[in-house]
Amino acid sequence: MSETSQEYRIYYGPNLEAPFAAAIVEFAPDFAVRLPTTDLRKALRELLPPELKLTIAWPDTPLYLAELAALLANGFQDLRGPNSLPHHATMRDGGRWRVVIGFCNDDAAVMALRGAVGLAHAVFALASGLQADRRRLGPFLSQTAAMSNYQPDYIARALIRAARKRGIPVVPLASGTAMWVYGEGKFAVQFSEAATHRDSQIGMRLSGDKFRMAELLRSLGLPATDQMLVHAPQHAVQAARRLGYPVVIKPIRGSKGRGVSIGLKDDAAVTAAFAKARGDNSSEPVLVERLVEGDDLRLSVFGGHLLRASRLVPPHVIGDGIATVSQLIEAENRSRSDADVASGLLVRLTLDSEMVALIRDQGFGLSDVPPAGRRVLLRRNSNLATGGKLEDVTEELHPDNRIMAETIARVLHLDAVGIDFMTTDPALSWRESKAAVIEVNATPGIGDVLAERIIAQKFKGDGRVPAILILDGAPDTARSIAGWLKDKGLQVGETGPDGTRLGSEQRFIAEAPLPARIRALLLDPACEALVVRALPGEVAQSGLPYAKFGLAIVAGPDALAADVDTLIVTHAGRVLRGTGDRSTLAAAVEDLLRAGAGA
Repeated sequence: MSETSQEYRIYYGPNLEAPFAAAIVEFAPDFAVRLPTTDLRKALRELLPPELKLTIAWPDTPLYLAELAALLANGFQDLRGPNSLPHHATMRDGGRWRVVIGFCNDDAAVMALRGAVGLAHAVFALASGLQADRRRLGPFLSQTAAMSNYQPDYIARALIRAARKRGIPVVPLASGTAMWVYGEGKFAVQFSEAATHRDSQIGMRLSGDKFRMAELLRSLGLPATDQMLVHAPQHAVQAARRLGYPVVIKPIRGSKGRGVSIGLKDDAAVTAAFAKARGDNSSEPVLVERLVEGDDLRLSVFGGHLLRASRLVPPHVIGDGIATVSQLIEAENRSRSDADVASGLLVRLTLDSEMVALIRDQGFGLSDVPPAGRRVLLRRNSNLATGGKLEDVTEELHPDNRIMAETIARVLHLDAVGIDFMTTDPALSWRESKAAVIEVNATPGIGDVLAERIIAQKFKGDGRVPAILILDGAPDTARSIAGWLKDKGLQVGETGPDGTRLGSEQRFIAEAPLPARIRALLLDPACEALVVRALPGEVAQSGLPYAKFGLAIVAGPDALAADVDTLIVTHAGRVLRGTGDRSTLAAAVEDLLRAGAGA
């Protein structure tokens, strides 16, 4: 099939093809038959490289080629985890098919569609006993690495899910940067993972240096670990003896428990741990610190307030008197759902020499059967990246510990911070126990519960500015409405055939598509209201250029085409027809402002 026969379109709002922002391809497939999914899955396994794993919800019924392409395109968009985006395929006239997918990133959506259509043809050829053009397939598959970089990571997915529940728009700040804009204009918040544009660069740099961070904590009169910075294995041994065993060895920088060794009790263990902590960074110093006994708590502070305290539980299994250690580990991995693993809340346990050694230290081998009720530790650290789990202890946390966490975030000027705090009891004040802050993380991991609390904290409404669409109206109508909004003290973004402005500042020298002009206005935090003038033909051809106009004014004398009229009525908050009565028009604008929007 020639790629020139494929027609691609992007709609940035509801349109005549789908009630959502959509990427669409229309084409005539080379195969008009339906094939069983068992045959298609077998052919797909032969064609995909082993490192490329697509998550696909396969139906039981046979598929047409375009239906397979829709599933593959969605799978390409889910390379970093499920985004729950809509997707479907429909047959058109003349043997052509249309594949429609929702998207998080428009560039990635088009790449996903191109790859899916090419791969679907190769799969059908192979499943039909024909020769698949693997050479032609190569460029499609080579794009998958780029596509994954355009998709949300597990933290962004949790935040996006929470934002969608509140009707808050989310768009990429810039393609391929893992930076996302939630809300729009004056209400927008830019996120990178859980960090926001309100985070101090100085605070982020300082939190990444574990040694300097501990110094700052002590300067604040807050509990920190006793630690020493060393540059050689023999110095690490000397530091461990001076601090007193047991000790912890860790890199001065890093996250997710990489290079960390806990509970070291002798010189030989310290020497080995030094090499592990240093890794490939041969010039980096290493931290030796006295072990703080107790539970590892993660204190999550966002916007200056502690939103959650969680106990980090190291990975372990509990004997039942029947299963071997190996079988118990397999059962624990099965209990960790695909959804939790995909969301980043859990990882499955990987058996390695370190885990085997720890199991042996507790008196067991992999084929031994622990007594019923016996707890067998699998890792000494409780980091989520190494298999730990979270237990919510927010309600148990002593007020002093909450104030301590919020103080650290305030001093660092960090909007998002995860504080690792060791204590024997979260209900005890840090002043009353041998507790200590062991790390401060500037971009903490989050799950759905915390994501919803973060979004609720940042937005009281839907994060949108008041937006008005004027269809087929005279420039005077748009100017009048913009003037009323300005009289209310709002900075107005305006765009139409006569230009694009934010206040008195003109945007764009050359012509640009209407969605691009709207995006330019809404990306600017100075924008407090939006007025868009468009023609009915633009909406018919390109869909609504914006997802949720609070007010649509159909100003032209001619009736709209029925499908365009239905689209506007369905997706605009209110539709006003005609502009003869200025008092009615002004009242409608007042009602829109009174209804409120945004943060």
